[in-house]
Amino acid sequence: MKILWLLIISIMTFNSAAKELVIGVEEIGYAPYYYVENGQYQGFAKEYFETFASQYGHQVRFKPLPIKRLYKSLTAGHIDFKFPDHPLWAKEAKAGVTIAYSSPVVEYIDGLMVSPKKADITLEQIKTIGTVRGFTAWDYLGAIKSGQIKSREVNSLDALMKMSINHRLDGAYFNIAVAKHALQQDLKQTDALIFAKQLPHTTSHYTVSTLKHNDILKEIDQFNQSQQANAIRDKYHLQ
Repeated sequence: MKILWLLIISIMTFNSAAKELVIGVEEIGYAPYYYVENGQYQGFAKEYFETFASQYGHQVRFKPLPIKRLYKSLTAGHIDFKFPDHPLWAKEAKAGVTIAYSSPVVEYIDGLMVSPKKADITLEQIKTIGTVRGFTAWDYLGAIKSGQIKSREVNSLDALMKMSINHRLDGAYFNIAVAKHALQQDLKQTDALIFAKQLPHTTSHYTVSTLKHNDILKEIDQFNQSQQANAIRDKYHLQ
């Protein structure tokens, strides 16, 4: 009888710790990291956080929002978590509130994709680069402001890739994993552009942020170091 009561208490304690977590996510296509298809959140992040929730006894619900509304929802406490996030992002939008961040969830690299014929191109040889409208080529801002490099904005990643493939641009500045995914899955030209590692680029990571759930953040930190987490990163060819 005593064992039965201990089991019941244990189950009640586990269930009381379980929570439904609302994760605010960006309402943009950024495969393989994340994208919305037929109204459903898909990609690496979905599998990653659903696996985490299953392991720790929680439930997760994803709430895709435009980026500006996403920050407002985070600081107002309307969502439990935001992904992706980083301590250096949108400091003005987060002013006046204390945001906590997880350890790195997944790495990303922003850099220049160029034609294989330009594999050895130097910074001095670059005359024009392109970005998707709304994104900034941070690594090249100095050269752009000085007039050394001209920057063009286009409306979609596919258009940006095609302009670089057709040599209308010296390179396309974007997230490398997302650009490679677009080349392979959308344009069916996997090797048409390559990452120019020798040129300026940014290597960083995405984290999870929260205004009010530091206890769950500790669980996410544990999961980030697990074999399950590594297996999901490997599945999507991410680090």
